[in-house]
Formats: sequence, structure tokens, C-alpha cells
Amino acid sequence: MRRKLLVFTLLCLVSLFADVTYEGARSVIGPYLELVGASSLIAGLAVVGDVLGYCARLLSGVAAYRFSSSRFLWRTTLVGYLANLLSVPPLAFVKSWWQIIALVFVERIGKGLRTPTRDTILAEVAEGMGRGRGFGLHEVADQVGAVAGPIVVATLSSIAGLRTAFLALAIPAAISISLVLTAWRLYPRVESVERMAIEGSVERWGAALRGLGKGFIKLVAATAALGLGFIPWTVVSYVETAVGFSPSLVALAYAVAMGVDAAVALPMGWLYDRVGPRVMALGSVVCVAIPLALGVKSLVSLFIAATAWGIAMGILESAFRAAVADLVEPRLRPLAYGVAYFVFGLSWLVCGVYSGLLAETRPTILVATAATFLAISTAIYASMGGARRGYVHR
Repeated sequence: MRRKLLVFTLLCLVSLFADVTYEGARSVIGPYLELVGASSLIAGLAVVGDVLGYCARLLSGVAAYRFSSSRFLWRTTLVGYLANLLSVPPLAFVKSWWQIIALVFVERIGKGLRTPTRDTILAEVAEGMGRGRGFGLHEVADQVGAVAGPIVVATLSSIAGLRTAFLALAIPAAISISLVLTAWRLYPRVESVERMAIEGSVERWGAALRGLGKGFIKLVAATAALGLGFIPWTVVSYVETAVGFSPSLVALAYAVAMGVDAAVALPMGWLYDRVGPRVMALGSVVCVAIPLALGVKSLVSLFIAATAWGIAMGILESAFRAAVADLVEPRLRPLAYGVAYFVFGLSWLVCGVYSGLLAETRPTILVATAATFLAISTAIYASMGGARRGYVHR
């Protein structure tokens, strides 16, 4: 139990330092694109990187299920964090929007590869403390880095420019990699996956997908509807820069979003442990504020959008991840995480494209479209069952 707690702590620190790197860069991608002359549609299409990342999550989850290997879980997690180091600091040397987009794609693919495998490990080492609470604590650590990253970028960019800020992000990226290697050394065998390999319980794809269950399918459907109404930050930050806010101010707004994410993740994880997936309906409701506030040149509107964005992310990153682990058997977790993240990613792509097209030209239509999807999401979440004990490795 002590070893699991230590590994859990190390993985929290891994995410903290990794978030300093990629969230620091992510906070100013919209302004960076605007500064090099890209259009709002290009900013919206940057979410294609997220979709590629979600495709990578599906690939990673499927492969982890098929190979049923602890070594595969750890290697894939390590490769994902290496991508952070290889994609963010090179942003300092780009000269055109397509180079920015290409590096964003590499970073997103790396995050996609590591997420299902890391979450499978986390689900096991956090089971003794309650998964909602465990994923909530992990998200708090994650968001400490996500707050620090934009602040670092905002400070360095105002003093020495964005390119120097991107170079500085190599330091936390390297620290996260060393911590992954330490956690791997301490916990080389992921018990649920090793048991799958010993028992030969890997099923054919049809049987495996059916084994995910109706509750999981309902969760994924609700979260897909949420993704269709949840405006990506690349669009939010682009529009807010276009109406006159400076890149450093937009980066600080993103830091506020990440701080709110950290503040709500643990209480929402705790609430999930008591009422179940229905808590996610709160995320759908608050997302309506984002398109309503978008494009209004007002500090109040900017920070309302950032706050709503942070609340939604905090709920997603704690309750959703815990719900996936609870609704499926341990042997199916890698596959379940891959499928769930992939479906959400496709829905977010659609949202990124239509919000990028409508944000500056048809804001009323944008609000109506997003609100419709969010209402559907809220209704599905609200209809889900209450708290459940979930599957626990034995």
C-alpha cells in the first residue's frame, strides 16, 4: 500500500511538471497564431491536434489491452512524456503558422499516447483512497502545474518574448521524464494487467466492446454531447486576442482557468464518490457561459469564460476518469479509456471547427448551437444512476 501511495505521488508530480510545459505553451497558442498572421479558422482547426491526440488515446488503449503488458504501459507513458520535450521548446524557432500547428500536433499525440496507460496505472494505485478522490488529487497536482505554466510564460514573454518562454519550458519537461522513470522502477508490475496476461483473458474485439456495458456507453454519449458544446481554448484565446487583449493577459486568464480547475477537481471527485456520474451535469451547465462571454471586450467577460472553462475541465478530469474506471472491469480499463477519449475527441473537433467559423461572424448561432448540445449532455448525465462501489482489483 505504501509503495502504491508513493507511485501515486510520483505520478502526480509527473503531471505537475508536464503541465508546466504544455499548458504554459497551450495558453498562448491562439495569440501566437494571431501574431504570425493565421486566421480564426486556423485557430479553430488547431483542435485537430486534440483529435489526433484522442486517436492516439484509442490506439494506445487498444494496444495496451491487446498486449496486456506492464512494460507496454510504462513504455508508452514514457514515450508520451518525451513528446512533450520534443515539441514545446522547438516552438521558439518556428516562423509560420503551419509549423506551430505541426508541433501542437506532436505534443497532442504524445499526450494521447500516455493518457490511457497512465490512467490505467493511476486507477490501480489510487483504488485504496477512492477513485474519485484519487483522480481529484491527481488533477489538483496537474493543475498546479497548469497554473504555474501560463504564469511562467506570461512573465517571461513580457520580459523577453514568447520564444524565450518556450525554450525555458524544456526544464520542467525533463524533470517529468526523470520522475516517470523513478515511478516505473518502483512499480514495474501493474497487477490487473499482469493478471490478464496470466489468465489469457484478452477477448475478441466484439466481445470486449460489448463487455464495456450500457452504463459506459451512456457516459460516453453524454460526454460526447458535452464536447460538442465545449468551446476549445484555442478559439477562446484567439477571439479574445483579436478583440484587443494582449497575449500575456490571455495567458493569465488561462492560468485562472487552470486554478479554478484545480480548486474544483478534488471536491468534484469527492462528490462523484457519493452521487456518481450525475455530478458531471454541472460541467455541462456551466459551459453555456463560454460562448455567451466570447468576443466581448470586457475583463469580466474574459474571466467569466476562463472560470467556466476551468470548472468544466476540473469535472472532466476527475469525475469522468473515475467513472470510466468504475463502470468497466479492470481488464477492460485500457480499452475503455481509449474509446471514451476518442469519442470525446471527435466531438471536440466538430466543436472547434464550427466555433472557429461562427465565433466572429455568427455569435448568436454559436450560442444556440452550443447550448443545444450542452442541454442534451445535461439530460443524459442527470438520468444516470447514483453512486456505485465500482470495480476494485482483488
